[in-house]
Amino acid sequence: MRKFLLYLFLILSTLGFNACSHHDDPIPEPPTAYKRTLFVYMPWASNLYSAFEQNLKDMMTAINSTGLDNQRIIIFLANSNKTATLQEVVLYNGFYSRKNIKDYSFTMADYTTVSGLTSILADLVTIAPADEYSMIIGCHGMGWLPVTRSALAPSTRWFGGASSLYQTEISTLHQALSNANIKLEYLLFDDCYMATAEVAYELKDVIKYLIASTCEIMNYGMPYHKMGKYLLGKPDYENICASFFTFYNSYSYPYGTISVTSTSQLPALAQAMKDLNDSYSFDPSYLESIQDLDGFTPTIFFDFGSYVKYLTAVNPDAAGTCLYRLDLAVPYKSNTPQYYSQFIRRGIDLAEYSGLTISDPSTHDDTKSKDQTSWWYATH
Repeated sequence: MRKFLLYLFLILSTLGFNACSHHDDPIPEPPTAYKRTLFVYMPWASNLYSAFEQNLKDMMTAINSTGLDNQRIIIFLANSNKTATLQEVVLYNGFYSRKNIKDYSFTMADYTTVSGLTSILADLVTIAPADEYSMIIGCHGMGWLPVTRSALAPSTRWFGGASSLYQTEISTLHQALSNANIKLEYLLFDDCYMATAEVAYELKDVIKYLIASTCEIMNYGMPYHKMGKYLLGKPDYENICASFFTFYNSYSYPYGTISVTSTSQLPALAQAMKDLNDSYSFDPSYLESIQDLDGFTPTIFFDFGSYVKYLTAVNPDAAGTCLYRLDLAVPYKSNTPQYYSQFIRRGIDLAEYSGLTISDPSTHDDTKSKDQTSWWYATH
């Protein structure tokens, strides 16, 4: 019987079976799961909305140049403090464009809570199931610090809006990703100060790679029209950093730092740091000598490698293992000769750059809770 049906099909095909089709036949459903889904997440930040739109325009430039190969791109864009849209990048008349697929309405910034962010990620998994997820977060950023911090950098970025009502804790992001059963291939923070040991360690179980800046990112954000092709498909981390440097080194404000952290290397790095903390105490007289990576007074974010060297200043050979582990944890990094400080409104020389910051030696009031971070518990 099966042979008869096969012969019948072949005969019909020979006679012009396709002539029976119509232009209005339904389009076949897409695969139930793509290989990759990239989630672009842009929560509310009123003074960055125009920058977000430029970011998305630059992304579309990269996508139309590169195309999408078994990949979907979903965008969450808050267009006010109470509304947001979920969009998908779709092919239309030969060009990729953004299409609204869902509207959100909030009485408060629900996306800053575990339940709210989990719900959004659940929508992502339902709408765009994939074997592998990556995520870009665009907003302001202030590293690992609690959300109660006031906004001090209006022309740069940190994770949330200018008000604490629209800021999200790193632990909230961790829990929401865990609830959604997502482990990201990479998380790119298009936000200031997010390449910190504390942030990376907090997220190590839900992301494989952290792409972020140790310092402030200029209002323009990541140059997606240049680096986008390296974020699509299989990530090319080396060229992500290289294209970032090429853009910012010739930008009108030539300041930028970027790094890629491999979270699988962080437990070994934490153990090496703990070994040093068990044996050495930091001499505060060296505080002004460590490479700082912000313009705060006192400094909040210090270069990790520089701090390790001064922690072991009485026995420089002791730093070797920790610095080796740090190099393994940060396989790719790039920086312009200076980074920009909004607070003193000028560039600051970078004599050392390891790609991660640490707040252990900070005496700033806002770092009083550093001993409550997962990183601190693992290293002290």
